[in-house]
Amino acid sequence: MGFSKKQLKEIGVTKFYKIIAVSMIEDWFLLDLDGLVTFLKLKKKPKLKGKNAYEKIKSLFKMGNKIYQKGSSSHKFIENLNISSIKKTLSKLFKILEKEINYTKKKK
Repeated sequence: MGFSKKQLKEIGVTKFYKIIAVSMIEDWFLLDLDGLVTFLKLKKKPKLKGKNAYEKIKSLFKMGNKIYQKGSSSHKFIENLNISSIKKTLSKLFKILEKEINYTKKKK
């Protein structure tokens, strides 16, 4: 359930950010195709088929004799992905977001 801007202002929220998703998590997973290929035990990188990242991942998993279900079993292959590499590729996106929300890392 969402809140209207009016309701949020009434409880003291003064700043709003509109964040629009321009990709799906599968787009991020595909940034480490090598990790997915390793998880699926494929001998080489196949040509991906599908009109979007979700369909491409589904077809990739099918090649590895596995079923990809959105949101339910990603924990099984996440450990095979190079999250640092994916984050580095997306670093510009994260920097913009961090700047907008005045994110600062807390020093230990």
